[in-house]
Amino acid sequence: MRRVLIIGYLWPYIGGSKRVIGLANYLPEFGWEPLILTAPLITAAPAHLHVIQTGYRGLLGPVVKAVGLKDNLPLGGQLKDSIRNISPRAETVLRWCFDSFREFYAYPDEHKRWKYFAIASAEEAIRNHGIDAMISVWPLTGHLIAHELNRRHGIPWIADLADLWSDNSAYPYGRVRRWFDANLERRTLISANVLTTSSQPLADRLSLIHGGRKTSPILIGFDPNSTNRPPAPLRQGKLTITYTGVFYENKRDPYPVFRALQQLISEKSINANEIEIRIFGPDKSWVRQQIKECGLSEVVHFYPSVPFEECLERQRESHILLQLNWNDRNEKGVFSGKFLDYLAAGRPILAAGGTGNDEVVIKILKETHAGVYVSGIDDIKKAIKLFYSEYLSSGTIQYKGDWEEIEKYSNRSMAAHFARHLDEIAGGKDIEAAAIHQPAKK
Repeated sequence: MRRVLIIGYLWPYIGGSKRVIGLANYLPEFGWEPLILTAPLITAAPAHLHVIQTGYRGLLGPVVKAVGLKDNLPLGGQLKDSIRNISPRAETVLRWCFDSFREFYAYPDEHKRWKYFAIASAEEAIRNHGIDAMISVWPLTGHLIAHELNRRHGIPWIADLADLWSDNSAYPYGRVRRWFDANLERRTLISANVLTTSSQPLADRLSLIHGGRKTSPILIGFDPNSTNRPPAPLRQGKLTITYTGVFYENKRDPYPVFRALQQLISEKSINANEIEIRIFGPDKSWVRQQIKECGLSEVVHFYPSVPFEECLERQRESHILLQLNWNDRNEKGVFSGKFLDYLAAGRPILAAGGTGNDEVVIKILKETHAGVYVSGIDDIKKAIKLFYSEYLSSGTIQYKGDWEEIEKYSNRSMAAHFARHLDEIAGGKDIEAAAIHQPAKK
């Protein structure tokens, strides 16, 4: 079995991309043994995974320690845990300070000092185990690590940007910083043999940045062992619509759903005492303001963020799962990774809002019959009213998803796509970056 070094933080044992755990669990089925190069984990990973935990030092040093955080662990994950119980206003101030610091000092990201620890550990892995290929995932510093290892050893490399780098839809910095990021991105990824991202529209954008290079769209999947079969019992007493995840103001925005529900209640098409929308995620003051404006304080309820396994339980017990579509006509292919978890949960999905051009979500729902896609307020009203009528008449909402089609979006399917690319680059077939490789200095 050939070996692949996966460079990326091993979620959910530390904050990171779901891509890493999916590849680690299922690449062995396709002839590849994964070694995961990660910063120190906060909780222990399963024993069957070959995990290489490196050293780590953050950027803020004594400042981090002074506020009770650890300098030898990534700051982002610690902040996420520490701000769960503070007020929304305090969270906003803290996040603004963190983002301002990142813009000026965290280039390409706040994990940049991880590079030196990671390269040292990777060199040891190369000596002791032999590495046939690499996949760099997240954080962005991981791509710099892969680029340097490729320069030294000529190991073929897949650079995965499930979320884009300088062209990220939620890019938080100004134009000057973006210019520097775009240049670093091009210089770094020029030596990658394959570029991958999470949808065809994003692949088209990524290809444009990199001079028309072929880019492969591979969805981030769900764990096939987490599917809701047999189905869990549903909540009783109210029609329950659940949203798990984060919001982006004017981008991933619940307002159309709130407005639709407000109108249905005002028209007496729905009894407010018989429906609840549950939100598991960060408490946003602007979302609370929308709830208040629509008179839904007794209908829409915030709950604290919960661990991943509990999040899955909350999804499975719900009648309907709410997916908020990305609201930007110029940014196709952007959708929440929770959407794939929703497929595994086996409950009807209400994909609401957006601009109506969410090609990926529309395609998946059409193929799997796992839910409905509605963008305008009138269409959202019709969908909610239909669900409500079914609930009143039968006491439940029937799930019509096609599990055979849904399985095509699992981590096993995702790993199969990556394995084909690994087989190709490790076998030396049509390697685009081969001529670009620079031998290590002697």
